[in-house]
Amino acid sequence: MLWTLFDWFERIPRWLRPAVGGAVVILALTAARVLLSLPAFLERPAAREDAIRLLVGAPMLGIAAGLAYTLLGAPLRRIPDIGPYLAGTVTAAAYFGAFLGFVVLTGEEADSGSWFAATVCTLVFGPTFGHHFLRDDPVVLRPNVALQRTWPVKHHDVPPAGTPKRRGRRRAGRRRPRS
Repeated sequence: MLWTLFDWFERIPRWLRPAVGGAVVILALTAARVLLSLPAFLERPAAREDAIRLLVGAPMLGIAAGLAYTLLGAPLRRIPDIGPYLAGTVTAAAYFGAFLGFVVLTGEEADSGSWFAATVCTLVFGPTFGHHFLRDDPVVLRPNVALQRTWPVKHHDVPPAGTPKRRGRRRAGRRRPRS
């Protein structure tokens, strides 16, 4: 079934893939959240309306972010060095802006704190998203030097329990002369 979904996604025009992918990912996250909160949604009729509003509105946020990436982020991504970070910021700004628009459309009030939170989230998550997902160069992982010294642990490296620790410093390769 997963391969069928990937095949379907590959048949979508390339310029529309970010919008569809964003909608699918956000819908999956929202559906999981609604399923986890299902008892609360079943108890109150107003909560059911909220669940339906979330399941309809959340994919629209993903579409808005995906289209913003397609129209603005992809061209910005070509700028050397800072392009992926700008593209991530534009995508995050579109997502959080659409989120605030969705809040206003549902009848809630978007106060200055909401705008401040959306701005901070855009400035934090946008460049982070660009760094991790939009860069062309792969991230080179270096092995941890501390782990190299201790792995694999051999039986003679670990003293038996209750053995007193050696005191003093031994020099490698030299032995003390016996008198």
